Amino acid sequence: MAIITVWRQEFSDYRHIHNINATEEQTVRIYMPWPGHSVRFQLTAEFDEVPIHVRAMSVSRGDDMPLPVTVGGRDRFDVLPRLTRWTDWVDLNLAGGEWLTIYIHATNHTIRTLGSVSATNLIDPGQAEADERFFGVNAVQAAVDVDQPVRRLVFFGDSLTNMSRFSAPLARKLVKRGIVTANHGISGNRLLYPGHGLSPWVHSFGEAGIRRIDHLLVTEPPAMLLFMEGLNDLLHPGTESPARELPSAAGLNQGIDAVAAKCADRHVTFIPMTITPFGQSQLSGIEAWSPEKEKIRQAVNDHIRSFPYAIDLASQVASTADSSVLDAVYDRGDHIHFSVPGGREAAKFLYADLRKQKLV
Repeated sequence: MAIITVWRQEFSDYRHIHNINATEEQTVRIYMPWPGHSVRFQLTAEFDEVPIHVRAMSVSRGDDMPLPVTVGGRDRFDVLPRLTRWTDWVDLNLAGGEWLTIYIHATNHTIRTLGSVSATNLIDPGQAEADERFFGVNAVQAAVDVDQPVRRLVFFGDSLTNMSRFSAPLARKLVKRGIVTANHGISGNRLLYPGHGLSPWVHSFGEAGIRRIDHLLVTEPPAMLLFMEGLNDLLHPGTESPARELPSAAGLNQGIDAVAAKCADRHVTFIPMTITPFGQSQLSGIEAWSPEKEKIRQAVNDHIRSFPYAIDLASQVASTADSSVLDAVYDRGDHIHFSVPGGREAAKFLYADLRKQKLV
């Protein structure tokens, strides 16, 4: 038996969203791939300035009766601002390949620390806000039965990663290879700059990827890091942030090299993916693509392909008629993000590439 973190999701500061918990109740479902005997949950108020007042919490499996979730033996507890808190262990016979339903009654109507997801392969926000943001649980640990060591892969990136349209179906495939995953994608995140600019979502964009990687590698270094950043470094300048922030290809390459070096220092296998096309896209009604940005993207992708474990996702998802735009098979309609079917196709490609490289 081993204690492993079977699910983790990066949360962000959504300070501009109010009354997300107007009903004071939230139900989410989280997929549990592993068989085991007990679970516990991490609750986060990392970006809040007041405690989250939890007055009841429960977990159930399938149609079973809900079991109370406590902290220090108490069923009423607070999660203090800027902190995280683990619950007590809950005895639960896990068969593996099933969903846990987690109910939280919290009296706060507005909660800033939120997760976001658009695919339901690993988490289903259920009664959470319609645009699929949720509060509370950002990690699940389980006492599981395993016959071999479990390796950990982290998805690190921006909204393409955070939305889980490729990362969630890929995670489900990796379970069969004895690999547990964590989603550290943040919508709007840039590699070189922290969140700022004209977008109302700017505070949720997080600190620069080149900085936030440090905390991840120190606190929970994975075996592998599947890296997908740089797209917003090209999209945002001239649309929702100053045009002067558009990096040169050399500057973006230096940032990627720095992440690779940090991974090497921690003996983490660095798996970079090429920056996907964004031709014909707009942000805030402004054309986000330009020939200059495309030239930078192509040069950076040439550099990414030089890494030993690089995956050329950009070539896979690009239109055969125009490599600067997403193929319609993958495009959800905004010419930036994957559709649900497109995400599944991307996951198949990535899994095959990881297998071909004997990484999984």
